[in-house]
Amino acid sequence: EEKKIDSTTSISSENSDDAPNKEMTYDNVRILQGDGVKLLSHLPCKYLDAILITFPDPWPKEGHSHWRVVQPNVLVEMHRVLKCDGEV
Repeated sequence: EEKKIDSTTSISSENSDDAPNKEMTYDNVRILQGDGVKLLSHLPCKYLDAILITFPDPWPKEGHSHWRVVQPNVLVEMHRVLKCDGEV
């Protein structure tokens, strides 16, 4: 079953050293299950603090390079939506 997460979802930190068994609420986190590359074109300029790419090259063979996340056009869009001190 898929769990929907929104800005009021509590996240348990039971294994955290600084706050055992404490629940925290975040209002600055958004999770997208889907194609984040498609989302980039809908975001305003200088909007994001960071972009996390978890599997940038799942197809290491050269013939599959068109499937890779990091492409020249994607880098242009990432640069556009990242704040000046943004991180990838």
